[in-house]
Amino acid sequence: MAIGLVLGAGGVIGRSYTIGTLAALADSARWDARTAAVIVGTSAGAGTGATLRLGLSPADHRARLTGRPISPEGHRLVGDLSYVTEFDEPEPPRGLAGRRPQAPGLVRHGLRRPWPTGLGVGISGLLPRGTVPIGPLGDKLRLLYGSGWPDDPLWICALRMSDGRRVVFGRDPAPGSPACPPLARAVEASSAIPGYFEPVEVDGELYLDGAAHSSTNADLLADRGLDGVVVISPMSAVGEELRWHPRWASRAGYHKVLGLEVDRVEAAGTPVLVFEPTGADLELMTGDALDDSTEADLVERAHATATDRLHRLGISDLARSWGRTDGTRAERGQRASPGRPRTT
Repeated sequence: MAIGLVLGAGGVIGRSYTIGTLAALADSARWDARTAAVIVGTSAGAGTGATLRLGLSPADHRARLTGRPISPEGHRLVGDLSYVTEFDEPEPPRGLAGRRPQAPGLVRHGLRRPWPTGLGVGISGLLPRGTVPIGPLGDKLRLLYGSGWPDDPLWICALRMSDGRRVVFGRDPAPGSPACPPLARAVEASSAIPGYFEPVEVDGELYLDGAAHSSTNADLLADRGLDGVVVISPMSAVGEELRWHPRWASRAGYHKVLGLEVDRVEAAGTPVLVFEPTGADLELMTGDALDDSTEADLVERAHATATDRLHRLGISDLARSWGRTDGTRAERGQRASPGRPRTT
């Protein structure tokens, strides 16, 4: 069975939420994310996709973030490499240089898109140019992958500054082509948070975080002939949590964009199972996206909330749920494809 996997953006806290959810899928739905037919990764999701494609299990991802020993297999793959990454934060530029928009043309590109899909593109252009070098983020992947890419499909999303378009490294350009960088560089480009990290240069073009286009980019898996798609979206939230509050405004926007993307995938007949943070998850996700102080607790919280969701949906074997031929395919309507972005 061909199942696609979408790993959304969200920084350190988003990675923690994603890893807890992946571990729950393995434990409670008998689905190992390493078997995904294709992985779409954006920002933090790009890095997690890379380590999944390396062969690191969801259980070992969980163990590494919660301070438990990893398996002998995991140790052979990643050794003693730590998740901890130290960035050198230079003094920000003073005066006009520190406030000048980095790419005003992106505002024009963003306005040409339907609301709210162009909002992130426009805001990214208005922010000042980031000053923090992103190299340390990719250093570990360079040690693991060198200049190569995994054999199985891994699509890494980034935003091209020159025209505001999404570029999907690993798909177009494909690995091995002159315009496709090494995997570590693609992950850096996908993770270059606007206004914080320096833009990343690839083949003469500058790139920003792929979340500026979409925090999930799930629409890439429409019309792919997949039997199902799993989407993990750390930057949105389940509908019932999106009461109007300045803190949740961005999550409401990401939730809206995700809904449009899921509609495209489902319109092609592919069921989709979406995981978004619940109120319980959000209690541990209110800080800075790069704050790692709650990551171990958040991994366990996300594991618990995802496990509960799977139990409520009656999914104990994901592949079998999507492979039913008796007309009870997991959910349709209220039982629709598992996981439309709706309150459950």
